Amino acid sequence: MKRNPVSIKPYTSVDESRFFRGVALNFAYKNFDLLFFSSLKRIDASGIQDSLEEDLEIVSSINLSGLHRTHTEIEKRDALREFISGVSVQFQNDFIKIGVQGVYQEYDQALQLNMRPYNQFYFSGSQLWSISTDYNYVYRNLNVFGEIAYSSNERYSGIAMLHGALLAIDTRLSLGLLYRDYDEKYQTMYNAGFSEGSRTQNENGLYAGFKLNLSGSWSIKAYTDVFEFPWLKYGIDAASRGHEFLIQPIYRPNKSFEVYGRYREQLRQKNESPSEGDITKIEDVTQRNFRINVSNKVNKELTLKSRIEWVSIKRKSRNTERGLLITQDIAYKPKSFPLSFTLRYALFDTDSYDSRIYSYENNALYVFSVPAHYYKGSRCYFLARYSFSRRIDVWVKYGFFLYNNRNEIGSGAEQIQGDRKSDLTVQLKISL
Repeated sequence: MKRNPVSIKPYTSVDESRFFRGVALNFAYKNFDLLFFSSLKRIDASGIQDSLEEDLEIVSSINLSGLHRTHTEIEKRDALREFISGVSVQFQNDFIKIGVQGVYQEYDQALQLNMRPYNQFYFSGSQLWSISTDYNYVYRNLNVFGEIAYSSNERYSGIAMLHGALLAIDTRLSLGLLYRDYDEKYQTMYNAGFSEGSRTQNENGLYAGFKLNLSGSWSIKAYTDVFEFPWLKYGIDAASRGHEFLIQPIYRPNKSFEVYGRYREQLRQKNESPSEGDITKIEDVTQRNFRINVSNKVNKELTLKSRIEWVSIKRKSRNTERGLLITQDIAYKPKSFPLSFTLRYALFDTDSYDSRIYSYENNALYVFSVPAHYYKGSRCYFLARYSFSRRIDVWVKYGFFLYNNRNEIGSGAEQIQGDRKSDLTVQLKISL
């Protein structure tokens, strides 16, 4: 629940949009730290022609996918210039840290969204600036932290804040508490606030969690999160609320063997589907996930992991939907041989896309992969890494979905005729 900031570090992810390209300077003197940074790069965006001024193109959306496969996607490439500059001042001693930041953001063309009731507070225009202050206080086994931020542009101004505390009762029990309040008019393009939604905007909530070590072999993790969205959201035509609860008992008798069970319940509100009458009502959608995971490190080189996960989704306007996922992983990483590999075979059966189950997959360096399993079929992937020397590494991953009840997969330009969908990743790393 607490994310520790990193001052300056090289960008190593495969994402082509959410990073800075420019210069940063960091100065330190006694208890003070001063950071300057500026970034200038081009990003993908969609444009529409203004009917009143034929030469004026208005940016209607920013594309963060990084994909350039079709003519439409190629036309979006590097269509918008983004400039960001900021400064941060930090004071820190043995028990407290206080910081103040300011960021200015500018685009060479104005962003004008295709306005809908739910997105009228999203960022529009060409300029955005924000200021914030954060604090972190440590006293013995208590850590209190938080941040308050203010943003403003041509249309709206808003405030976002979060405050949290971590407390270690003793070596067996630790607690966490976090409150957040994000105004629907608060705007930022680069954010990492603790939130239920994908934006640090239009949300407030209270999170509480704990970890309890019952013995040398048994422990329990649990949390609950209660939240609400004061303004509309995509697919929700009214203010809405929800909650999430998770409990996970863990049995680990030694370093080589672990079993855990997990129960998670999520309640969110969505538009009634199908809707009756002229006014769209919202309804509770309750999702429950059950998981059993077994991990066994057979020896220093071989690890086996097995998982069973079941999901149910219940809402008033539809029949209850269910899904099942079974996975088996084999990881072989010898220390004395340059080749290592990971293999997975999975079976899944869900009633629809809504009852899909996500599962993390190993991939090449810095590549994040969590595919969704839905409908009925199987998934298999093989990942191999070969180290030619200390300076050269190669990763190759091949995986495929095989569906039992599909004659075509996807839609539009991504539609595949048949019941098989495959993916291939190849990565070469040379360290100089």
